[in-house]
Amino acid sequence: RDLVALVVRVRWKDGRRERMTLVDRWDEATKQTAMSRTTALTTAVTAQLLAHGGAREPGVHPLEHVGGDEAAYRFIVDQLAARGVRMAWREE
Repeated sequence: RDLVALVVRVRWKDGRRERMTLVDRWDEATKQTAMSRTTALTTAVTAQLLAHGGAREPGVHPLEHVGGDEAAYRFIVDQLAARGVRMAWREE
């Protein structure tokens, strides 16, 4: 049984500051660890994005670059949330 906790602080070009928090735990129903849920599910959802034509350019791209595309970001976040992995944003 495990726990994944992630906090990302962002300072946008317009000066706004936000914080994203993700906390995920062992899933008793599926017997999946939090680490597998936050890594393997992200990989699977990103593969689904590509299968649905979500890649704008060919080649290998780090996920932080893929997330710069609003539609790709929304797809990934929504699909992770549908699987129980949720991120919470708030202004700082």
